[in-house]
Amino acid sequence: MMDKIIFTSVEPSLHSRVMKHQRTKMRAISAMVFLALCALLVIIYQAVQQELNIRNLKARIIVSGEQLKLKEDGIMAAKVKVEEMNKQLNPLITQRDQLKKQKDGIKKGNADSEKELGTCNAEKGKLEKTSNEAKDALQKLKEDQEAERKKSEEEIEGLKRQVLERDLRICKYVDVSLDEPKKLCAGSL
Repeated sequence: MMDKIIFTSVEPSLHSRVMKHQRTKMRAISAMVFLALCALLVIIYQAVQQELNIRNLKARIIVSGEQLKLKEDGIMAAKVKVEEMNKQLNPLITQRDQLKKQKDGIKKGNADSEKELGTCNAEKGKLEKTSNEAKDALQKLKEDQEAERKKSEEEIEGLKRQVLERDLRICKYVDVSLDEPKKLCAGSL
């Protein structure tokens, strides 16, 4: 019995040590599992971020490829236009040479023209004299017409006054209760 008592009295302290040791192990294992889960979450987050970055880069590569193709098409179109312009330029070069020949001909003709210009200047002097005489005659005619117009306007004003005075005299004797005389005499009443 004594053994039992001793054994039972020793057992709880041993049991508590074993339990403490197991608890410490469990805490360490829990901490390790927690750290492993945290590391796993960080790795998953980084993997998702990288996948999103890769998708964005792929989309940008596709867009850049399309833009590059458009630019290449533009360059090819420009090359075709340059070739067409070169084809059109050959006749222009020929035309330029012809124009140079014409220019030389014009220079020769210029000397002849200057001689004719002297003759024309002499005729121009005569024509200017005739023109000045015509202008003077036209000015005199305008002045005469203006005087005639003023005289006509004065006569028209006089006639208008006479008609107005006559209408006023008539309206004094007309019955304005009727519509037509009322309209005719409305301005003079």
